[in-house]
Amino acid sequence: MAGLILLASGLFLTGIHWGLPSSTADFFLFGDQPVWSGERIIALGGGGQSDGNRAADVDRDPVAYTQSSVVMNATDAQRAEIIRRYRLFSHQPDEMTTMMSLAQMHPGRGDFDPRMYKYGGLWVYPVGAMLRASAAMGYIKPLVNDLAFYLDNPEVFGRFYVVARLYTVFWAVVGVWAVFRLAEFFTRGLIVPALAALGYIFMPVVMNMAHEAKPHLPGAVLMLLAVIAAIRFVQTGKARWCIWTGLACGAAAGMVPSSTPVFVVIPLMAMIRGRHWGERIRIVLAGCILGVLVYMLTNPYVPLNLIYNRALIQSHFSNTSVMYHVTGAGLIHAIRLMMEGTGLVAGIFGAVGVVVFIAAGRKWVDQRDAMEGSFVAGWMLGLPALLVAAQFALVADGLPGEFGRFFVLPDVVLLIAALVAIVKLTPNAGFRMVSFVFVIAGGVFFGSNYLRGFVRDSRPINGRLVYAERLHELNEAGARTMGIYADPAPYCLPPVDLFSWQLIRLPAGGVAMTHSDVLADVLVRAVDAHQPPPPGYRRLPMNSSDSYLPTPISWADKTFDIFVRQK
Repeated sequence: MAGLILLASGLFLTGIHWGLPSSTADFFLFGDQPVWSGERIIALGGGGQSDGNRAADVDRDPVAYTQSSVVMNATDAQRAEIIRRYRLFSHQPDEMTTMMSLAQMHPGRGDFDPRMYKYGGLWVYPVGAMLRASAAMGYIKPLVNDLAFYLDNPEVFGRFYVVARLYTVFWAVVGVWAVFRLAEFFTRGLIVPALAALGYIFMPVVMNMAHEAKPHLPGAVLMLLAVIAAIRFVQTGKARWCIWTGLACGAAAGMVPSSTPVFVVIPLMAMIRGRHWGERIRIVLAGCILGVLVYMLTNPYVPLNLIYNRALIQSHFSNTSVMYHVTGAGLIHAIRLMMEGTGLVAGIFGAVGVVVFIAAGRKWVDQRDAMEGSFVAGWMLGLPALLVAAQFALVADGLPGEFGRFFVLPDVVLLIAALVAIVKLTPNAGFRMVSFVFVIAGGVFFGSNYLRGFVRDSRPINGRLVYAERLHELNEAGARTMGIYADPAPYCLPPVDLFSWQLIRLPAGGVAMTHSDVLADVLVRAVDAHQPPPPGYRRLPMNSSDSYLPTPISWADKTFDIFVRQK
C-alpha cells in the first residue's frame, strides 16, 4: 500500500503545473501594440463585475448568437474581455469557476456564499482555506482584493490553480486505498486488490481528473468510501458503519451534487441487513438524515437561498440546464466515454465481468462468503454506478470528450469487474497471469498517454504556443479573418493577435462558415479527433501533438485543427 500511494502521488503530481496563465501569451495577443496594464483591461470592461442575483459561473456579458456569424474582437472592450481570460484562465475551462466563486465571497462581512452550487461547499471552502494557508506559508503571495494586480501578474494567479489541484491529488490518493479495499471484498489475497489499485492509478479518467482542480474525482472517491461503509454495515450490523455510510453519502453530495445517486446504498443495505420492516425504516432514516445534514452543513447557502434569494438559485440552475439536455440518444457516446475512461482493454474485460456477474448471480460467489461476500459487494458497488451512468447517458448526446469525467465510478466498477472476471473465469494460473498483465499494461499505456499531455503542457513552450506560432505565420502571410467555434479563451484557441486578426464566432455547429458572404481565411477548432476539412479548406499540417493518440477527456496539450482557405 505504501508503494502504491508513493507511486500515485508521484504520477499525480507530475505535470501539475500544466496549462497555467502566463504573460508569454502577450507576444501573440498584442502583436505590435503596447501591452495593456491590468488597470486598463478593467477600465475597458474586462473586470468581470459581480451581481448578487447571478450565479458566479454565469457569463456577465453573454454574446447573443443567431444563425449568422459574430465578430468577437471588434472593439477594445471585447479585446479586454478576451485578454482577461488569457491572463486569468487556465487551459481547463472549468477550473476558473472555483476562483470566480471564491472571489464572490466577503469573509470580512461574514459572507461565505459561493454563489455557485454545481460544485459543493466541501470543494469550494477547503480550496479557499488551502489558498489562505499557502499564502501564510509563502507559496503564493498574500491574497489581495486587487484584480489589476493579478492581471498584471498572471503567473502569480496561476499558482492558485496548483493549490486547488493539490486538493484533488489528496482525494485521488485516498482513492487508491478505497479501490484496494473494495477489491478485497471480491477475492482473497493481495494480488487482485494491488492490481486494482494499480489499474486505478493509471486509468485515463483518474490520471486526467487527478490533474484538474475539479470536484468530480473527489466526489467519486467519497462514493467509494460510502460503498465500503455500507458493505461493512451489512457484514457486521454495527451502528457505526450505518453512521459512516450516511456521513460519506452526504459528503459525496456535498463535494459535487452529481454524486447524489450514492444515497441508493442506504436503502439497499437496509433491505439486506434489516430483519424486519421497522428496522429497515430506521436504518434508512438514520442514514439519510445524517447524509442530508452533512450536505446542508457543507452547503448552508443552498437552503438559505431557497428561502431568501431564489433568483440566485434560479440563475444557477438556468445556467446548468443550458449545458445539458435530456435526449436519450447518448447511450453509445456514454459507452464510448466509459471505454475511454477505463482504458479500452479493461473496459472490454470489465463489461464481460459485469454481464457474467449478473447472469451467474450467487453462483459466482465463494460459498464461504455467503451473504457477506462478493455478491453483496457487487450490488452495493454496481447499483450506484449504474445510476450514475444512466443519469449522464441521458444527457451525453453531442457533448465533448471531457464529459467522461462524470463516469469515474462506473469506470472503477469496470476495472474491478475485469480483474474479478479473470479470477473467476480462468482456472489456469498461467493464462490468468497473462490476462492480468494484458489488462494492467493496457491501462498503463492509455493512462501514460494522458500523463504525457500534462507533462508537455507544463513546459514553457507548450503545444498551444506551437499552434500560435503557425497562426502568427499565416497572419504575416496575409491571412486576416479567423473563424472560431467557441468564445476565444486559452483552452479553446491558441493566443492570437487581437489587433490583426478578425475573430468570427461561427453559428452553432459551424454550418454557415462565412461573414458578410466572405469565407474566413482560416478556421480553428479544438478537437478530440481530426475531422475532414470543410469544403473549400485544407488542413494545415502540424508537428505538435498530432502524432500521438487522442486524449478526448483531457484539455492538456490539446489538438487543434487549423483549416486554411484554398485560393
